[in-house]
Amino acid sequence: AGRIKYWQTNLNNLKSVNAHTEPVRGLSFAPTDLKFCSCSDDTTVRVFDFARAAPVHTMSGHGGDVKCVDWHPHKGLLASGGKDSLTILWDAREGKKCADIHAHKNQVTCLKWNANGNWLATGCKDQTIKVFDIRTMNEIENFRGHTRDVTSVVWHP
Repeated sequence: AGRIKYWQTNLNNLKSVNAHTEPVRGLSFAPTDLKFCSCSDDTTVRVFDFARAAPVHTMSGHGGDVKCVDWHPHKGLLASGGKDSLTILWDAREGKKCADIHAHKNQVTCLKWNANGNWLATGCKDQTIKVFDIRTMNEIENFRGHTRDVTSVVWHP
């Protein structure tokens, strides 16, 4: 159920990894492309060595399905969001939790770091988008107005 496959542009399958025990919900590459992370309904976030297609860390901390993950654009820092309404920051080098962000009232469905890595936007089934300044760990914006779940967030370059 939780298989990750590497493909070439000509659609040749290069590698296949049994990454999780439940469906994979998100993938994100490290800035160097040497590692990547995944999240799954098995409640974990995992870091993999890309070249070896081998797991490096398995991180647990969500109380349910993990729906999204994003690797910081410059650091070994991951953000994940889950069905438990939590956003969790992880140290990708050590495989440890750094912080919990309790800000949403429902499942965090999507998240994305901005280009300089100072801000993290999160979208939720509570129909809001929140922006956090990670340097101060403060919520700096709360966008309301959606009439349905927020399922994708992206920053303008």
